[in-house]
Amino acid sequence: MSEDPARFTYLLVLLVLLGASFAARRVPLKESFRMLLAWIGIFAVLFVVFSFRGDFLRVWNRVQAEIAGTTTDANGDVRIRKGEDGHFTAEVTINGKTVQMLVDSGATTTTISDITARAAGVD
Repeated sequence: MSEDPARFTYLLVLLVLLGASFAARRVPLKESFRMLLAWIGIFAVLFVVFSFRGDFLRVWNRVQAEIAGTTTDANGDVRIRKGEDGHFTAEVTINGKTVQMLVDSGATTTTISDITARAAGVD
């Protein structure tokens, strides 16, 4: 309870100083109102971006995956879009090394080249 009068006094002094700064500059009321709305808008945008940064990041990752030609659905299934040449290719990471690979869904055996294996540290 003892903090409430102190907080009220602090806010009152802050508002008086803010109002005095506008009065000293003799800024027209209409322009002051526009500036106030602009600052409220800036802080509102920053608040929304900060509050929903995780959602924005997920959307950005989905857009990047869509551009790359792969998407992952809610079940974790990966869908690879057919390229202009008719083949299915995907960027994959093997032991931290990112490589472009041809995807053959009917293949009996999966292989990588010697160069790719050496670069990824695969024996």
